[in-house]
Amino acid sequence: KSIDIKNDYAKVVLEINLDEQQAYPPFISSGKNVFELRKDDNSMWKIVEHEYISLRMFESSKEKLLSEKKKDELFKTIEKEYIIDKTKEYKNYNQDEEQSGVVVLSLPAENHYYSSSRGVYYANKYVENRNTKFYEASTSGGDCTNFASQVSWYGFGANDTTQDISNKVMMVPGSTYTEGWYAGSGGGSRNWESVNYFWNYMTGYKSIDTPGPRVSVVSSVSSLNEGGIMQIDFEYDSDYDHTVILVDKDTLKFAQHSYNGYYYYSDYSGSKRFFNPSYFREIL
Repeated sequence: KSIDIKNDYAKVVLEINLDEQQAYPPFISSGKNVFELRKDDNSMWKIVEHEYISLRMFESSKEKLLSEKKKDELFKTIEKEYIIDKTKEYKNYNQDEEQSGVVVLSLPAENHYYSSSRGVYYANKYVENRNTKFYEASTSGGDCTNFASQVSWYGFGANDTTQDISNKVMMVPGSTYTEGWYAGSGGGSRNWESVNYFWNYMTGYKSIDTPGPRVSVVSSVSSLNEGGIMQIDFEYDSDYDHTVILVDKDTLKFAQHSYNGYYYYSDYSGSKRFFNPSYFREIL
């Protein structure tokens, strides 16, 4: 759109249009990109600043750079992130309740098992343009977890209709913002929309008579199913920042909101955690 050069300084503004069905490295951002460049001692232009729409999500600081890992440390990290280790899988429920029949001393209930294909379908349908039947959580730090909750909700078997949303089908109602797991056109609970509260709610142990989602926590992306959830802690400070959904296991392609689009696993730098939705337990 413009190029401004003054001696050893230059400012370049690009408007980049991307294929909405493809994933790109985070430094290639759809929309307005502003680059600042300076000439080095060898008269070579080097980028010194880059402003773009998803800057906050991928670059926590312009001054504090992540330390480079030594080769042996890097190999250990790769092995940890990709190895399939079933011994580290954790279920937040007693496996006896997976049978839909009534268990002694429990309330009548029905299990609605998670459909990966439905979850992926919903994620792909609304990855670029959000579902307007739900609110947009952009004012509370981003829409990523609101979107991930919607994907899980639909994967459990809810219908993408105003009626199912208003009746809180496949949701857990609450009387306050801190209770339940629900959302609609006017807003939702913090367990639905907040990164860390969502994780704690979804993975926390639930008794057999507690309605709501059941999930399996897995140790690596290799154990994550399509329609499964990954969260990223960009700054390695144990305060997780972002929630995304796996939509293609072969390429490790993820769908996300805020910024709305697709990214690959290798684009996400930081500590990661994962869970696969299992089923939603409805107390009849």
